[in-house]
Amino acid sequence: MSRLTGRTASLKKSAKSEHIISEREVFLHMKPKNKPQSSEPKESVADTAAKIFGKKMPEPTPGQIATQNRDISAEIIDVLRSIDFDHGRLKDLVDEEEYRTMIRVRDVAMKMLQDSPTIFDEVAQIGEDMSYAAKAWKEAVEDGMPSKARYAKQAVACGVAFFWSNIPEDKEAERAAVLKNREEYFANFKKAIQTGEKIDNLEKEIAGPEAQTDALCEVKKAALADARSQLSELEQALRRNPDQSNKDLTAELAALVKRMEDELTRTLAGWSAEEAE
Repeated sequence: MSRLTGRTASLKKSAKSEHIISEREVFLHMKPKNKPQSSEPKESVADTAAKIFGKKMPEPTPGQIATQNRDISAEIIDVLRSIDFDHGRLKDLVDEEEYRTMIRVRDVAMKMLQDSPTIFDEVAQIGEDMSYAAKAWKEAVEDGMPSKARYAKQAVACGVAFFWSNIPEDKEAERAAVLKNREEYFANFKKAIQTGEKIDNLEKEIAGPEAQTDALCEVKKAALADARSQLSELEQALRRNPDQSNKDLTAELAALVKRMEDELTRTLAGWSAEEAE
């Protein structure tokens, strides 16, 4: 991981001296109490504070932003740690090498999140999408949903490798645009995970006894082909990573990312061959 330099170091220093709103006061109010996960974008610290105190509060301090990001990171780590690879149904639906890769990606992602430097930029929306992906991955392993698991895994790996970080100093002047590009790109993972889940469900339905009538089976096959086409388009969008060179990846992580890309390419090619028959 790169060291904090320039703006990041100065922000870290200023965070210690700012006391407009205590971090504890704001984040105690922000913490949800048994509420269902919302698909709405995560609101900023300033917006939350405004709701709590009934007026527009000053912009969040670097320390408050960093605390929020640490909380999100800790939540993602907890979800990843809880994935039960030993007993999940997915174990019997993918080959052994792919399953081992999944476990290794999970372990490396956890380590990177634990070791990541303090993040002072407002990356909460990306963190929210990474958290969604981690939870989807856990569900996919448990329920035996290969496509959903593959894209959830890719989302987590891509997130920690490229996007869970401060904006580079050489892009300081265009920080807002960089954050927007990151968020728009990463939102494609959520769509891919949801489309993958749809594909998994359709494949199970087609293989089930209730879909054995010709008419119903053809309807479901058409829906499956459409979902696969949508996923192929999303895959092309995901290959246009705007921050592909933002981080110096370790040799192991670079190899894992390449292996995941190859697995997805083979899956898509297999679908194309199947539909051509």
